[in-house]
Amino acid sequence: MRPRVCGEIRELSKSDADRAPVRALWDAAFAHERKDSRYYDVVEATIDGYDFGRFLVLGEDGEELGVQPFFLVDQDMLMGVSPALKRILAAPRRLFPRFLFARTMMVGGAAGEGHLTGASPEGRAQCARVLAAGLRDAARQARASLIVMKDFPSRYRDVMGEPFRQRGFATLPSLPLTRLSLAAGSFDEHLRTRLGRSSRQGIRRHLRATQGARAVHLTVHDEIDEALAESLYALYLQVFERADRRFERLNTDFFLELSRRMPDRTRFFVWRTADGEAVAFKLCLLHDGAVYDEYLGLEYPKALDLHLYYRIMSDLFDWAASHGYRWIYSTPMNYEPKRRMGSELVPLDLYIRHTSTLGNVVLRWVAPLLAPTRYEPALKKFPNHADLAPQGPGSVPRPSPHGDGLLVRQAQPQPQPEPQQNPTVGRQASPDAAPTRSGSESQGA
Repeated sequence: MRPRVCGEIRELSKSDADRAPVRALWDAAFAHERKDSRYYDVVEATIDGYDFGRFLVLGEDGEELGVQPFFLVDQDMLMGVSPALKRILAAPRRLFPRFLFARTMMVGGAAGEGHLTGASPEGRAQCARVLAAGLRDAARQARASLIVMKDFPSRYRDVMGEPFRQRGFATLPSLPLTRLSLAAGSFDEHLRTRLGRSSRQGIRRHLRATQGARAVHLTVHDEIDEALAESLYALYLQVFERADRRFERLNTDFFLELSRRMPDRTRFFVWRTADGEAVAFKLCLLHDGAVYDEYLGLEYPKALDLHLYYRIMSDLFDWAASHGYRWIYSTPMNYEPKRRMGSELVPLDLYIRHTSTLGNVVLRWVAPLLAPTRYEPALKKFPNHADLAPQGPGSVPRPSPHGDGLLVRQAQPQPQPEPQQNPTVGRQASPDAAPTRSGSESQGA
């Protein structure tokens, strides 16, 4: 039996989006997340290559429930497949450059995971039902052939699973975040008490390799000027260009606007040599007792010569723990060194469907080959890797017998305030495991 229609979605024009009641809904939409409406405004204003839009989500009686962001993009269907399959399909793509590209409506954030709009759990559940019912028609009107609910945390499975399954969506595991507990209180104590002997010795061996190297010190900024933004962007580009998978490409304006609009949550961690040269940085967001590692930049080959990878991790760990934070979250990719550090996986899900019935039958058949986790062997080494499998009969692959993978957030103490500039000195770090995607390790860690 076809599910009952429970509301509708309407694409907002610029004038509609500026109406005071709608703007109030937008400002409240993601206030409970680290990336609130300000972050989406920065992304839409600074990042090129996407056609951004917003849906006004209406309930059954026409009440305005919330505002849900989306964007349109020409998606490369081969991005997440194995290198061997890419080589096989390289020949037809040379003849037909658009082969296996699909105009796609992505619901969620272009630079980060997706979240449902709504001021309460009940409101977000209702929005999920309305979106599931309305997205197919909306995508057709936008001339998109594919719909993707992009990178939604596993805590939404209870409210998204059934409505989207009923509307023909398949669910795939996306590349997960990771999180590292700071309960040990310091990096040294973490190595001593939280890691196995082999991992501990390996990391300390990398740290010892930098003894005698020129001094590198950390400065922390909540706001940056144009000169520093340009310097950090040059480091970011070096990591972006080395990445195997490239997602959104940032620009200098993104760094500047983020520091101007969100100074309460944004921190730029910058590592400098004794002569003041910036050789590495991390862009992080602070929220609810956690530091979220978003983007990375490195100066090559100095980053390798100075063994900066573990040096950065050591300094970030000690800074976060000393300021009352309890977790460091890192974005997808570069999983093996994170596993060795004792991180756990934080599952994200993709909900996908084709706008045509026949196309959707084919899509569901090939969906397991498109799951990006399929080609990341390091994920299987994490103790909680079974949590990545979405649950329910609409999922691909089938449900795991090891539980639902929902991560219950632990109570977090209020972080202590920190100064705008907080120089610290930490260890040198390892040159191996050169990052490929940070924040989005998304383009760089």
